Formats: sequence, structure tokens, C-alpha cells
Amino acid sequence: MQDFFEELGAVLFLLLTGIGICAVYIHFVQLIS
Repeated sequence: MQDFFEELGAVLFLLLTGIGICAVYIHFVQLIS
């Protein structure tokens, strides 16, 4: 059960990181155009 929560945490972390990068990228593109 412990492994399950560790993997879940890793997946959530990657997901949040990806969303953050996308948000920054979109913001950057809007600044340029």
C-alpha cells in the first residue's frame, strides 16, 4: 500500500509540474504576441 501512495505522489507531482510549465509557456506566448 505504501508503494501505491508513493507512485500516486510521483504522478501528481509530475502532473502539477506539467501544468505549471504549460501555464508559464502560455503566459510567455501571450506576452510575445
